[in-house]
Amino acid sequence: AMILLYYQSYDRINKMRIAVSTYILNHLPDGTILAVTQFESSAQQLSPMTNITSDAVRNYLVSTLPTAAGGGTNIASGMELCRQVCSYQQNRCSIHLLIERIMTGANNHCDAWPSM
Repeated sequence: AMILLYYQSYDRINKMRIAVSTYILNHLPDGTILAVTQFESSAQQLSPMTNITSDAVRNYLVSTLPTAAGGGTNIASGMELCRQVCSYQQNRCSIHLLIERIMTGANNHCDAWPSM
């Protein structure tokens, strides 16, 4: 799994951080391999692909979640970074895109890499 994060306002950052922390701490099964990336005007990897094997690993991943945001919204750079990180995995990789805005319109999804 790959968690891709985009934030803008502080209140939304805090709420999203709580939601993602809860997901990592309570819902991902042991054996899940997870990386965290963040995108704004560019993308950065916040944690490498990490095998969840203990509460300590879960807490480490939560500690990598951002607490502040810069500017811009470059979803393409975030998706490209996720594609690169996922390409190192032998197994199928899923990307969970979390943004602070509500997506609108009939075509609000992207099937850019159907082979992933």
